[in-house]
Amino acid sequence: MARENWSSASDLEMTEHQSNVRSENKQDKVVIEELETQIDDMAETLSTKHKILKEKLDLLENRLVSTKDKRKNFEMLKEKLEEMGNKVQEKENSHGSLEDVKAKQVEAELAIQQCTAAISGLEHCKGLLKGEVSRLEEFVKEREEELKRQTEMTKDHDEQERKRRQWLTDVVELHSRLGGVSVQSLHGDCVVLEIRSDEHIEDQGDEVIGRTASPLILTIKYRLDGGTRPVFGGATVNLDSLSIDDLVDEAVLSNDVAGFVFQVKRRFKNQQGLIREVEELQTNYAIDWEPSHRRIRVMLGKSGKIVCILKVDPLYSSGQGHVHLLGVEGGSYHKEIQHLQSTGSGRNLTQVIKDLQELFINQ
Repeated sequence: MARENWSSASDLEMTEHQSNVRSENKQDKVVIEELETQIDDMAETLSTKHKILKEKLDLLENRLVSTKDKRKNFEMLKEKLEEMGNKVQEKENSHGSLEDVKAKQVEAELAIQQCTAAISGLEHCKGLLKGEVSRLEEFVKEREEELKRQTEMTKDHDEQERKRRQWLTDVVELHSRLGGVSVQSLHGDCVVLEIRSDEHIEDQGDEVIGRTASPLILTIKYRLDGGTRPVFGGATVNLDSLSIDDLVDEAVLSNDVAGFVFQVKRRFKNQQGLIREVEELQTNYAIDWEPSHRRIRVMLGKSGKIVCILKVDPLYSSGQGHVHLLGVEGGSYHKEIQHLQSTGSGRNLTQVIKDLQELFINQ
């Protein structure tokens, strides 16, 4: 019985949806693989660049230490030369020696200045290299974090897809067990059902020879409770004249989807009874039926100049609603009309129209 409820269109929708899901998964995996490849290539390039920068920085550090040592030695030499110069001045006839000492002092001072300038330049280069190394390390860190985020997103997506597949399995299994109902399509978190009409004409061999009435399209929205369990979230139908708001409210509280669909089926069947009743009345009366507003305009009296406007309760089809007289156009029985409007309801549409016809039969 359940298999008979599945139409070929439903199978195609299911197959197409599953194909789309697989395609999306493949695309996501390709993106992640490309990102991993890019990061691996980038990591290799950055590692080489980082190694070169570190080597340059180490070399620069060694040169800086060496230059500082030289400057220290020249400063010590300068101090010794100053001491020697003082001693030479104390001696007589030592003019030549004093000149030599002063020349060496000048050379030492110049060497100290050169070392100081070199140290300043090396310190500047060291700062630049350190900044470059820091930026490089920060860039690598950002790429690693990006890969981590993408990996986590992929895991989350896989988990969501696993839950979604389970959700689809549960939903399809549920609705396929409901007789007279077929799954038309699946759209996001919505399942579209077709409830077939039981209105048809049969011959003696129980073979359908008449035109089957249009089916009811019921769209049920689900939501995941706790991210895993599908629960009833709402529903709509394609017929404005069929009210299911009260059934939706009950189903949201109970989460009894099978019971909800059964109630909708029963109400749809009852409404078909109202439609048949209106069609039968139209064979004897001039009736204008507005299903979306549940309003009926019927022409009565001898010449049909009396127009009665009736309103049918949404629950009329289930035997719980009434038929109300909203107004009368062209009638002169004002007291009777006011009385009808005040008491103004009946449980049977056919009987209400017959009573009105008797009231206005002479007009």
